[in-house]
Amino acid sequence: DKNGSNTFLNTGPADEEAHLVVLKLTYGENDNDLLELFLDPGASEPSTPLGQVTGSNLAFDRLGFGTFQNGSQEIDSIRIGPSYRSVVPFDGVIVVDDDDDGLPDDFELVAYGNLTSTSGDDDFDNDGQSDLAEIIAGTDPQNNSSLLAFTASEIDENDDTQFILTWRSVPERDYSVWRTDTLEANSWEEIIPSIIATGTTTSTPVPLSSGRSFFQVRVQR
Repeated sequence: DKNGSNTFLNTGPADEEAHLVVLKLTYGENDNDLLELFLDPGASEPSTPLGQVTGSNLAFDRLGFGTFQNGSQEIDSIRIGPSYRSVVPFDGVIVVDDDDDGLPDDFELVAYGNLTSTSGDDDFDNDGQSDLAEIIAGTDPQNNSSLLAFTASEIDENDDTQFILTWRSVPERDYSVWRTDTLEANSWEEIIPSIIATGTTTSTPVPLSSGRSFFQVRVQR
């Protein structure tokens, strides 16, 4: 609903396949706003949308999906976020999750033979990380050598006031680094909020402290 009038963005002919639809709303200067539509755009944000609408003071109070050609649309999930990366799957591939437990159905069927034997808390490959944690991290929950973990920590040879942390990473994943001195509950402090991986290992410098410190690397969902 654009400024009280109906405006439609067409995704094309209906079919039986699952699709990823992305709507990007950009608020411009002088109230020149832009709504762009992307269909199955992939892991990286494309430069050209399938369709777009411009207007001033664009505002939306509902999101509707119509029924056309005597068919129906089933919505698996809706994500709202401040960036393309926060709403699009990391590999740009739609994941079918009929039981809504966060695990792809194809993994559950291969690993457990059904969709009911696990809720994501199990650890199929016994590597110390749950199946759901590995799906979020982009590692393989069926391979115990594929997991999110530090691989090295060493003094920075160019600056002895800091050292370098290195961990296994998945390209395009967004990581944060946390530190604590005590390992007590709720003592973890985020010291690096966002590092986008570009390769299968990622390194970052962190400052040395006067006492002992413990570190975690976490992946953003």
